[in-house]
Amino acid sequence: VMAWYAWKRSGLPRTQVLGTGTALDTSRLKTIIGEETGLDPRNVGGFVMGEHGDSQFTAWSTVSLGGKPFARFLADNQDRFASVSTTEIEEKTRTRGDEIVAA
Repeated sequence: VMAWYAWKRSGLPRTQVLGTGTALDTSRLKTIIGEETGLDPRNVGGFVMGEHGDSQFTAWSTVSLGGKPFARFLADNQDRFASVSTTEIEEKTRTRGDEIVAA
């Protein structure tokens, strides 16, 4: 929405206006999953979708660790990761930017 608005207001060709969408939020998601599991975030795949902010959501069906679906990874490693909560990960992903601004 914001990229479209910027394009319309700027008068620039549409090929010269870029929007990041939820790319930053996806990066935060991968980092937070890495923190929660102790694994390298570079081995985390997946996407945050929607608009940046309160309406964003994690597309959990796209999330994987080392190529293994995240839900399956957690189920296969319940003894190690029983305390990992997708609800908490999603909330941390949504609010991490606020923490950075407050610091």
